[in-house]
Amino acid sequence: MKKFITLLLIIFGISAHSVYAYTTQDEVYSEEAMINYGYSPDFVEMYNKIQARSNGEPYDYRAAEDPIYKYPPFKYLKHIIYYFDPSSDTSQFLRHEIRPYPGFHDY
Repeated sequence: MKKFITLLLIIFGISAHSVYAYTTQDEVYSEEAMINYGYSPDFVEMYNKIQARSNGEPYDYRAAEDPIYKYPPFKYLKHIIYYFDPSSDTSQFLRHEIRPYPGFHDY
């Protein structure tokens, strides 16, 4: 009986050691894994921007603005809206200087 228990312990020890799942840091902090862990896409975007900025790498920003603001009559409307509502979602997130007062030429 002792030989059987010893044999089982050796088998479990060997098989348990070989079953460990190894994950790398790149796998844990990938966009897909972070979204699967329950983080929002905006948080993932912010994390990627901060990582790119800290590493000194360029980052391709996704547009957060309406494409209608590209046309000339609406550009001025955009300035007026952003002047009166500085909390509007723009593509300037983490890409602008923070000032204590709003200005017409901020965006």
